[in-house]
Amino acid sequence: MYLKKLSANKESFHDLILSSNGINIILGSRSVEDKKKNDTVNGVGKTLSIKLIDYCLGCRSDAHKELKKLTGWEFCLTFDIDGKEHEILRSVDDEKFMFLDSKKKTIGQVKDFLEAECFHCVEDLSNISFRGLISRYLRIPKEGYLDWKKYKKREEEHISLLLNSFLLGLDVSLIISKIKIKEEINKIENSRKLLKNDTEIKNAMTGSDLRISIGNLEKEIRDLEARMEGFQISEGYNEIKADIEKCTRDKNDLINQIAKYENIIKSINKNLELKVDVTAEKVKNLYEEANVIFPENMLKSMQEICDFHEKLLDGRKARLIKDKKQYQSEIRKIKKNLARLDQIINNDMEFIKDKVSTTEYERLQSRLTELKVTLAKMQQYDTVIKQLEIKKANYQADLAKDNIEAIAYINAIEEYKKGLDNQFSQFVDYIYGERKYSGIDIVNNPGDNKQRFDINVEIQDDGSGGIGNVKIFCMDMLIWDKGKNNKVQFLYHDGSLFAETDPRQCYRMLKIANDICEKGEKQYIINLNYDMFDNIISVAKELDDEAFANTLNNSIRLKLYDRSPEDKLLGIQIK
Repeated sequence: MYLKKLSANKESFHDLILSSNGINIILGSRSVEDKKKNDTVNGVGKTLSIKLIDYCLGCRSDAHKELKKLTGWEFCLTFDIDGKEHEILRSVDDEKFMFLDSKKKTIGQVKDFLEAECFHCVEDLSNISFRGLISRYLRIPKEGYLDWKKYKKREEEHISLLLNSFLLGLDVSLIISKIKIKEEINKIENSRKLLKNDTEIKNAMTGSDLRISIGNLEKEIRDLEARMEGFQISEGYNEIKADIEKCTRDKNDLINQIAKYENIIKSINKNLELKVDVTAEKVKNLYEEANVIFPENMLKSMQEICDFHEKLLDGRKARLIKDKKQYQSEIRKIKKNLARLDQIINNDMEFIKDKVSTTEYERLQSRLTELKVTLAKMQQYDTVIKQLEIKKANYQADLAKDNIEAIAYINAIEEYKKGLDNQFSQFVDYIYGERKYSGIDIVNNPGDNKQRFDINVEIQDDGSGGIGNVKIFCMDMLIWDKGKNNKVQFLYHDGSLFAETDPRQCYRMLKIANDICEKGEKQYIINLNYDMFDNIISVAKELDDEAFANTLNNSIRLKLYDRSPEDKLLGIQIK
């Protein structure tokens, strides 16, 4: 697989046209008038070009947040596999579909196509995917340049080992086997934790040992069953209890009725106290005091009215007194009923006070049922735990067997390991221009983890940034040069790989990449800032390597400037 062209649907975009064989340089450069300035060239789009290619090759739609700002943009990647040209078109606005050779496909379908075309026999290998493998040829800054093993963010150690081993030509069946076994063991451990944290089980266990708790629970059940065998419910207990409850309700109703009648009697008493306060004589005296003389006939009429009202009031009082006597009579009757109910309640209570209640029996029966349910659950839990222990032991036996096979395999590929070690050391020695302590070893990892092997890569003083970058470069070159299990001919590096690295070493790194390109008809793509590029050219000339200096100058495929948005990759300013 070679990358040929990256383009977009906007005229402002600077197309990236690549050569299939050899080095391809995307240069962040300055205009002639800016040469005297000391600022660096950043943000012109070199790194963005890697992300756009990654986007066209099916990364998650949210993998590169800056692309979300490019509403309305479509990017097209043209590439070649086995001499046949293909084209992928992906829109920033469409999170589900893209076009492969002008045919609308889901992102998953495109990745399946690329996986089948670029990598050998991976469809039956779990945890190996196109996206995981292609990242080995397309490191994304910054996460991809921290550790040689990890090429992208959030990649687990065992997945890194699996993918790197596949591309180095190692037998990945043992790696996959350990991953699967360890995952099964982890499931067992998680199941045990869930069971162990079950609230009912925890509450039922008085100690820390499950089987001791089961034994004590069985004893408690036997004791309770023996106690309940001699348990007798007294005859008529439930009927008598129901009668007590009914009498109590009737008693409360009667008490409420008495209170109601007593309130009515109080109201009657207040009404009986009412009198006629204003007589005809009082009215006459008031008017006389005001020097008003009543006619005799008017005074007579007033007296007649007062007499009439007094008769009405006397009649009303008579009715109220009669009603009061009736209510008092009712209260006496009710109190007799209350006394009768009290006697019934007292007699019934006296009858049952020394008897055993059905409630107690029901409570014990409920407790027995609860204990039996808990016991059944604990026994089931114990059975499951035993089964899990057997399964775990079997898996651990499989791990032990795989350990033996892994050691035998490591010993069997000793010569291949030496070849990897020699090639890596040659890269390192050439880059530094001297013999430097370095090497690769592949060893079995017997630990309680998902890693079948450890691929140990060392360079003396590799804690420094520059040497760490050299380690990444050399391992990428090794995997790329071996070309195991794949047809990917390109390798794309960001210029950050050359940061903190001496220009002389960068010159030799590019020489290695160029040699691999010429030998294997491969394609190396690199982003460089103008200052690093100029320094590398200067080193080449100092070493009288004009031919390689010319090769590098002729390898510039795109120059991006920072003088204006139009000179950057997108050709516009994105906020």
